[in-house]
Amino acid sequence: MLYLVIIGYLLTRFAVYKKWMSLMTHQKLWNIVLLMTFIVTSVTALPFAIDGLSGLLMPYLRTLGEWHTDFGLVMIIVAVFHAAWHWRYMKAFIKKTRGPTPA
Repeated sequence: MLYLVIIGYLLTRFAVYKKWMSLMTHQKLWNIVLLMTFIVTSVTALPFAIDGLSGLLMPYLRTLGEWHTDFGLVMIIVAVFHAAWHWRYMKAFIKKTRGPTPA
């Protein structure tokens, strides 16, 4: 799954380079992927929390754990892309909120 995400990102980045897709569409697409992976990772974490609280062993947790791990790793990769896009903004924001240091 990770390879598919990286290949997909590179293909859409190439499409932007060739002007087959706008940069804004590229970023919106990957923001949607980031949102969807967050939702799947969060929803698949709930049964683990419930199982941990109740002490019941749910038989489908192994498969769910694989989904949770796969989508979580994809989310991390897409989040790195997302942070790279917004690096200038975040850097300027941090400088602005710190303000000048007193002498």
